[in-house]
Amino acid sequence: MTDHEPNSEGPALRREDARLVRAQRAAGVGFIDWDLTTDRVELSEGACRLLGIDRGLQPMRMEQLVAMVPADELPLVRRCLEQAASGERAYDVDHRAIRPDGRVIWVHAQAELTRDDAGRPQALLGTIIDITARKTAELALRDSEARLRLALDATRIGIWDWDLRTDAWQANETYFRMLGYDATAHAQHRQFWSERMHPEDRERAVEAMLAVRDQGRPGFDLVYRLKHADGSYRWINSVGRAIEFDERGRTVRMLGLRIDVNDRKLAESRIAEIEARAAHAQRLDAIGQLTGGIAHDFNNLLTVIIGNSDDLAEELEDRPRLAAMARMVRTAGERGAELTSRLLSFARRQTLEPKSIEPPAAVQGMLALLRRTLGGNVEIEAVADSDAWTVYVDPGQLELAILNLCINARDAMPQGGTLRIETANVVLDQEYAAADFEVVPGEYVMFAITDTGTGIAPEHLARVFDPFFTTKAVGKGTGLGLSMVYGFTKQSGGTVKIRSQVGVGTTVTLYLPRAGDVPAEDGPSGGGGAPSRDLRGDAVILLVEDDALVRSHAARLLRGLGYRVLIAANAAEALEIARSDQHIDLLFSDVMMPGGMTRPMLAAHVQALRPKLPVLFTSGYTEGALGPEDAGAMLLHKPYDQRTLVEKIRQALAQTKTGRTACDSGDR
Repeated sequence: MTDHEPNSEGPALRREDARLVRAQRAAGVGFIDWDLTTDRVELSEGACRLLGIDRGLQPMRMEQLVAMVPADELPLVRRCLEQAASGERAYDVDHRAIRPDGRVIWVHAQAELTRDDAGRPQALLGTIIDITARKTAELALRDSEARLRLALDATRIGIWDWDLRTDAWQANETYFRMLGYDATAHAQHRQFWSERMHPEDRERAVEAMLAVRDQGRPGFDLVYRLKHADGSYRWINSVGRAIEFDERGRTVRMLGLRIDVNDRKLAESRIAEIEARAAHAQRLDAIGQLTGGIAHDFNNLLTVIIGNSDDLAEELEDRPRLAAMARMVRTAGERGAELTSRLLSFARRQTLEPKSIEPPAAVQGMLALLRRTLGGNVEIEAVADSDAWTVYVDPGQLELAILNLCINARDAMPQGGTLRIETANVVLDQEYAAADFEVVPGEYVMFAITDTGTGIAPEHLARVFDPFFTTKAVGKGTGLGLSMVYGFTKQSGGTVKIRSQVGVGTTVTLYLPRAGDVPAEDGPSGGGGAPSRDLRGDAVILLVEDDALVRSHAARLLRGLGYRVLIAANAAEALEIARSDQHIDLLFSDVMMPGGMTRPMLAAHVQALRPKLPVLFTSGYTEGALGPEDAGAMLLHKPYDQRTLVEKIRQALAQTKTGRTACDSGDR
């Protein structure tokens, strides 16, 4: 079939043919006539122009036209031609064509089968239209949509559209995928979000959406939790806006976004937790500073009270009633000393005497005491790592901390239960430390005490280390046990954690730093042996004490026992005496000196003047424990009595063979 051309049938018909040709050109339409009996193909002028074929090459064979189809679309075109030629179906295909000039176009081809009088297939008559512009736009739109989907997926943004007139609701795939659901199964399910909303958030979210629908609010911006397909809840940010309204101004269509903000909310929660813990730590530190200062001054007073009550008791032996009163004062002083010791432990200001100890041996040595203390209805399990590292701590305070935790565990198991004490090596790495600002990365030994008791309620768990806080009945606890454990562990360079579940039990874990290369010690250092009943001595002691009452009391005690005493109220006076030619057998000094001079500073200055001079420190308060640099130094805790004072002095003097220094001159 060819385009109608001007002929002799008349001017009107020629004009009509010309208009038809112009219309075909404007529409980009061409005609194709394929004679199936001869395989001859004739193209109209419009078809030749569309395909870039010279009209003089006609008639053509169908294989010549098919050769213009790209290889990837060739099977489709051949199959459709075969189906059309057999009468199975009409020919209706979109495909690309490669013109002789190399240009690639998109065409839409349609054709129908004609038959002869006998019903045999005769020809395929059809049209071909250039759809390149339309296809290019469709592909650009498809590409743009794909890019938008990728962008939304990358930013985890879901889109939803709600037509309130028909209650039709739809959302994109990301909307569902961010919660782990299949979009095809829930695409038209409007109640999808409300059914999966956290019960605590549902009322608030529904009210906000209804306010947009019924009260004329322009939109909402909510953060709430939705249930993930795995059963957990995730935080999302849902933003909705009214975009269409009815004649009364009521919202009839809403459009919105859903953004996954779970990571952000978890980070915010973690930051808030860290800030709360930091504030709690600052509060405890402030309380500790106040407590430590009071306890320090109180220990100085108790030193005088206990010492003088002893003297009074001796002086009043022939007056029983008064002697009993003096002993009562002594007992009250001892109880006060025990209280200040606990307060100083919480405040991380107690005077520690650390040693390198083996954790398994330390726990094993306590088992007999624990079994007697806890009673027969508590079963004790001790699980120790035989390769546990040594730790550098005060052994007495470590035992007291473990004992306190075990007694708390017993009290939490009134009907009996199991107490497990476990020691093991652990490494707290940078990741662990990043999650807990109080932890310094490094190697630690873990002491974990686990009970099968009643557990601690979540609202109490954050306060268990606060001083004087207790969940026990009135009169059953002071509230200082866990505070003391907390303070001791922190002062020793470690950290403490507690986990508890009501009705299941509690685990308190102490992490104490590895001792390094400091060798373990089997027992206390010093003179050893049983103390002598004769307290008298004849050494010369340089007494350095800033508190006037304690200084006067200590000097009186020592002089009463025959010791010569050189008195200094501060470090400057002590150094002046050390520079003199007076004989000195022992430096007896408070740990803290006015003006900021501490134990190593004063001792170093004095021992530079008098090498090998033994040193005895005393303190009821210190900013830190004796460290490895003080190995061999003796320490006397305040408050002290006469016997303890003399025993410590003798142990210190025993560190040298003669008690005389290299710069001593002459006999005293």
